[in-house]
Amino acid sequence: MKQEPLAITPAEAGDLIGVSRSKAYAMASSGDLPTIRIGRKTMIPLEPLRRWIAERTREAHE
Repeated sequence: MKQEPLAITPAEAGDLIGVSRSKAYAMASSGDLPTIRIGRKTMIPLEPLRRWIAERTREAHE
């Protein structure tokens, strides 16, 4: 059984949220997306990404 990853690359996050690879990296770099660093690699943790999406969904409906 394959486990879901705990973190994904900005490019993978971009695919999930519907933005281009370059836009996802720009959002990660600017702090718009939650990120962690593993060595020199920037990763997007899935749980904070889910919360980030939920928060923006609530904001859009207020």
